[in-house]
Amino acid sequence: MIDCRWLRTQRTVVSILAIFLAGSIANAAPGGGAAASDFQVNELIVQLDPIALNLSVPNLVSQIQRAGPLSSLYVRFASPQSVRLLESLRLPDELLFSLADYDPEYRLQNRVVLAFSDDEATDRAIMILARDKGVLSISRNAAARYSTDPLIPIVSDTWRYQWGLYAMNVIQSGNPIGVWAKTRGSAYVALLDNGIKTSGGVHEDLVANYRKQFSYNYGFWNNGPDGVSSAPDNLDETPFSGYMFAGHGTHTAGVLAAKNDNGLGGSGVCSNCSFASGRISAVLPSGQQLGDIIGPYIYPDLSLVAQGLSDLSRRGIQVINISFGNALATCGTQQAVCDALAVATARDVVLVAASGNHAVQNLEFPATQSGDVIAVGGIQYPTQFWSGGNGIGSNWSVTPVAQQFVAPAVTAISSMYTGFDWAPDPPFYCGDSLPASFAPGYGTCTGTSMAAPYVAGVAGLIRSVWPLSTKQEVRNVLAATSNISACTSANCQLGIPDATAAVIAALGGANVLNRTSPLFSFYSSAALDHFYTYVPQMAMAALAQGALRPQPLNGTSISYQGIGVTSSQYVAFPTTTCSPTPCSNTPRAIAVLYTTHVGPSGGADLVPLYRMSYRCGDEQLTTPPNPVNAVCISTPAHLSHFYATDEVAVRLYTGYATNGIKDPSYPGLGYALDGIEGFLYSNATSQPSGTVKLCRKYDSTRDDYVLFTGSGVSGTDCSATSDGYTGGNYGDTAGGTDWIGWVLPATATYGPVPANALPTVSVTSPSNGAVLLAGTDVGVKASASDGDGSIGKVRFYLEQKLLGEDTTSPYKVTWPSVQPGTWHLTAIAVDNRGAIKASTITTVTVAGMPTFQDAGFQTPLVGAGNYSYNPASPYWTYTPATAYGGSGVAGNNSAVTVGNPDAPSGGQVAFIQGIATVTQSVAFGATGTYHIEFYAAQRFTNQHVLQLQIYIDGVPKNAVPIQPYSTTYALYVSDSFSVAAGTHTIQLRGVNPYGDDNTLLIDTVSFASP
Repeated sequence: MIDCRWLRTQRTVVSILAIFLAGSIANAAPGGGAAASDFQVNELIVQLDPIALNLSVPNLVSQIQRAGPLSSLYVRFASPQSVRLLESLRLPDELLFSLADYDPEYRLQNRVVLAFSDDEATDRAIMILARDKGVLSISRNAAARYSTDPLIPIVSDTWRYQWGLYAMNVIQSGNPIGVWAKTRGSAYVALLDNGIKTSGGVHEDLVANYRKQFSYNYGFWNNGPDGVSSAPDNLDETPFSGYMFAGHGTHTAGVLAAKNDNGLGGSGVCSNCSFASGRISAVLPSGQQLGDIIGPYIYPDLSLVAQGLSDLSRRGIQVINISFGNALATCGTQQAVCDALAVATARDVVLVAASGNHAVQNLEFPATQSGDVIAVGGIQYPTQFWSGGNGIGSNWSVTPVAQQFVAPAVTAISSMYTGFDWAPDPPFYCGDSLPASFAPGYGTCTGTSMAAPYVAGVAGLIRSVWPLSTKQEVRNVLAATSNISACTSANCQLGIPDATAAVIAALGGANVLNRTSPLFSFYSSAALDHFYTYVPQMAMAALAQGALRPQPLNGTSISYQGIGVTSSQYVAFPTTTCSPTPCSNTPRAIAVLYTTHVGPSGGADLVPLYRMSYRCGDEQLTTPPNPVNAVCISTPAHLSHFYATDEVAVRLYTGYATNGIKDPSYPGLGYALDGIEGFLYSNATSQPSGTVKLCRKYDSTRDDYVLFTGSGVSGTDCSATSDGYTGGNYGDTAGGTDWIGWVLPATATYGPVPANALPTVSVTSPSNGAVLLAGTDVGVKASASDGDGSIGKVRFYLEQKLLGEDTTSPYKVTWPSVQPGTWHLTAIAVDNRGAIKASTITTVTVAGMPTFQDAGFQTPLVGAGNYSYNPASPYWTYTPATAYGGSGVAGNNSAVTVGNPDAPSGGQVAFIQGIATVTQSVAFGATGTYHIEFYAAQRFTNQHVLQLQIYIDGVPKNAVPIQPYSTTYALYVSDSFSVAAGTHTIQLRGVNPYGDDNTLLIDTVSFASP
């Protein structure tokens, strides 16, 4: 990326080469599932400075779009074919103006995408824009590739069933319920992909969990029929008639969140999670050529990826799957994408990305961004690292910032776009063209595209049972519980995630049946609406103006303010999103809910708290309510959220069953099912100990439903609202009852039920802040204990690389051959019940081996045949010539070196005559033990014997002086010595036992570890 502020600051005429950023585009083109030729897009992503322009970015775009060549801005911005905002979904002005200019959201909102006709026009535009004071940076837009390659031989008949669910320990042989006995999932997850099958109805296995209201077509401007404009809510994978390549997004969505136990097809890992689709595909229209690619062609556009990442994160999504990549992109060339990653990270969103499919030791962007993204490689049946040969197979990385996990990638069966193939390469297919034994709409695909949603699904299960978990805590659970022994390849890194073990750890142990979490509560006076969620990301969306979906159709941007009780257990959301001021980001709640359906004391299952949403004039969901809601006439910005615990209420309000099937018995009231916001005891059960009623009332003049807990001694009085909000006339009931179940009060403790003491663990060696010596093997040790059980194992990590595990105290592993840099060490203990705890991070510095300056004595250069006593060296100090000798440098074949072989390195050596010295001060970065190595020979002429002693800070370090005998150079090693970090004086001193004219020649001096 070109930083134009630097160019202007330097006031220099800079010749800027065109930025060539090419990404292989995948498997959507006719004739091939293998990666197509790399190409770049003739578009520039330009960050603007609205202050320097004296014009808002939306106004600039509008002027160019309206006036075209007649606009002065058109010429100023290099006569683009088209211009669009990078972020078509705009932040409210008052929020945008409140952001600092370095805020990634501010930068994203002030970027535009300029399109040009060809490479020449694009390169010329770079030159023009780089000199414009209103332009801050320029990046070349690029295409990624969908990471699927169906070119691997099928092993046995594993393609006939979902073997990946067994490999991930989602289900087990003889136990088809598996992890779903503990949780069926309730998290909000999303895929940035090619869309899903929606034409003619959403795919039968996806319809139950697909949430259209959270989804968006980010490339609607060119991914409609033959590359023309589509619609923001068109999420279908088939862009135009006659295009036969679709199914990538439908397939990955099925791996992540296909409905379980519906009698159809298979199941996704997070089988009851609400999922959104972010369509980020662009279309090269039929007949158009770009590089050596001729349309029609579909590719993931990185400018759309930037918008999709930031927008889905703002909408409250907890986990986002990214099944595509670009081998050449970096944050330097795609800063907009990395700004969007920063937005997601600030909201603590878990991001999972495919590593790539070209069997190389190189992850594809954005999987390379390990601080923000969990990179996932692939395995083939049963647990082998996917190495397909001929340049096809899983990518990998073995550096400490590495690919984290592997998951099933070969012949993964899932939902498929009915009647379409994604990459129909015979004899192996990625698509719907399968043997007759398969039902239409289901198929196998191969690629790390399939592996990524398996891991994203497990992350969704973790966040379902532990919604308060941070992104790092999700990583810790995955890392502590993964199967590291099943795949023996070093490329498998942290191993295969174990869904069942991960859920047990997230719950807090095998004896834990459930977990509790606060029900955050909000109210918007502009929307006349109460809103509740137990998901921090959704809560932040409610606080951020214009973020929570749905938003009013009349263009008003709605935000909510917290109401209810604060808690010392959860004092702050991951980031500040409250807008506009004055408002508060402090978490507030009205009750405490359970996070799974399992009864916390055994017995009957708990019931889900379904959340449904409605907006006035809504065509996004079902049929608008009839008769027209009177509140919508007086308050067009009105929104409504309704909460229920029974499926009949869901059918009544949405017109659909919870399996997504239309129920003709219920016309619906215009609401859509958003998802599940926790679990509670049914109101059909007797009052469990410690619970109160969750009351629900309705104000018909506001068309608003309120939840609050019962008052009185037993918490059973629902006669008056008590949610911390004053206003309205909430006296009506819905469904003939004023309460919908039993919950814990807002003051209840959050966490595992029944309680289980988590293990404790800390890294004891090396200590935090320690400075280590490069090239050495370092022992890493930890102490761990468990108050109500025992420690099962301790795993040690360097950054995201597994160093090893130990099952016996004292817990230790070896960190071999440490390399220079600043490193972070972590230990994670797993107790005998499967509960985990991570240590605080231990930061250490590894200093490089100390070095001598001018180790070969080449400065100053005296030349062949010459020598010099006490030369003026900037590095070494020599002894001047005296009656007792001296020291200096000598070239080959000089009076000093004649008869000896040439210098071992370079053209000259140091000489020490008699008791003279050669001295240098050396910086040691780390306390450690070292020795000195050097080449030495006795002088050929006047030769007797001269010995050598090594002095460190004036103290001799060899028990016996070193005695070179030959006139031929040989390698000599000093005794080992220990020094503290800092600068020390190293002296080579002659020892002349015979007292006559003796001279030693020395070359190539260095330090090494013993």
